[in-house]
Amino acid sequence: MKKFILITTVASVISGSAAFAKTEGNIVGLNILRASASNQYQKSGSIAANYSKFDDSAIGFGASYKYAFNFNQIFVAPGVFFDKLGLKAKDQDGDTVSSSYRYGAKADLGYDVTEDFSAYLTAGVANTNYKVDWKTSEEKKSGTKLGYIAGVGVAYKVAKNLIVSLEYNMQSPTFKTPDHGGINEVKSKIKVAQIGVAYNF
Repeated sequence: MKKFILITTVASVISGSAAFAKTEGNIVGLNILRASASNQYQKSGSIAANYSKFDDSAIGFGASYKYAFNFNQIFVAPGVFFDKLGLKAKDQDGDTVSSSYRYGAKADLGYDVTEDFSAYLTAGVANTNYKVDWKTSEEKKSGTKLGYIAGVGVAYKVAKNLIVSLEYNMQSPTFKTPDHGGINEVKSKIKVAQIGVAYNF
């Protein structure tokens, strides 16, 4: 009888541990985001003092895929993402700097605090599309810029395969301008706050 009770207790503990809802497997997500950008003209890395910072914010959307590996409630989740930023800031002359979208790869490092709640850090690289449109001088410069991205987030499992998440991340790319003799750069600080819904399988 004692042996039976001991076996039952051990089995119960093992089954309870196995039932812990870990962050693992495929995670496909859709996000609604609020993006903002603060831009500053520069001349070869030095701030252009005759131009003040100019900002913009926009509501956008995104999609992501990652695969989570779990090691005793600590997880690593590498993946890829796409964000539609929709940013277009005007300087004091009415000229614009746009950041339409970005895509890239990053990895989350997190911890399952409870069966349903987790917190994580995220870092990676993003290739950001941009266009500098100097209408006053009829010059344009466009392209993409690769740069680092970093942030923090939390996630909550609202159902067996459904996750709701909040994330905040930042990126600081430097874009080229049409003029290579004077102001030849735009330093942009892009910040994104997003809420997402993901399917975990």
